[in-house]
Amino acid sequence: MDVHCLEPSLFHDALTTVLCEVIVYDMDQQKHVLKTALKGVFVRFEGYLPSGSTIVLLSGAQAKQTERGFNLIATDSTEIFPRPYICFQSLRQVVEVCSGAGFSLRCDHAQTMLDLASHLHKAPVALGDVCTDSLLHPICQSQAGTIASGIACQPYSKLGDQKHDQDSRSLTLPGVLRLGFLGRFGAIVLECVATASTCPWFQSVLKRFTEITG
Repeated sequence: MDVHCLEPSLFHDALTTVLCEVIVYDMDQQKHVLKTALKGVFVRFEGYLPSGSTIVLLSGAQAKQTERGFNLIATDSTEIFPRPYICFQSLRQVVEVCSGAGFSLRCDHAQTMLDLASHLHKAPVALGDVCTDSLLHPICQSQAGTIASGIACQPYSKLGDQKHDQDSRSLTLPGVLRLGFLGRFGAIVLECVATASTCPWFQSVLKRFTEITG
């Protein structure tokens, strides 16, 4: 698994999504000092942070390169999600990003599946793609401590194409792991067909994820 999937490199004028520790909090809300969660890069954030923030997820912040490093600047589309700690009690609340069992929040990329899910259970639903940032807002607002997903099975299934990482649907695995990391979930539950357990690429992604995140 590429570390840049979890924490991208910063480029001038590019929008970025990154998990950071708050090192210095500016009560005037002018320029906070943050440190990125994985690479430990110090950046200055120009924008509003909720009082008492310790760990924050910035989505869609604009990077500006200066002589002293990078500044991250809040734009009209930037979202800030405080992600301070994992609450033991919240582990019982589950966000699901493949709308089947339901739990606290059902997410899916197909509206028809969400419509069906709504008929089966009253849990709220959210439309989005696990390979993008489109689900960050609803899952970070859910208060859940566990994220679950039925990883796309076609790349590994006997009834699928068995192309493994050569099938674009295999990107749902790193996509879900990324959501689990950015959202600071206490547990990530993955479900797939049995043949995924013997796929070298699948297992290498899981191994690399644990190595990177600890």
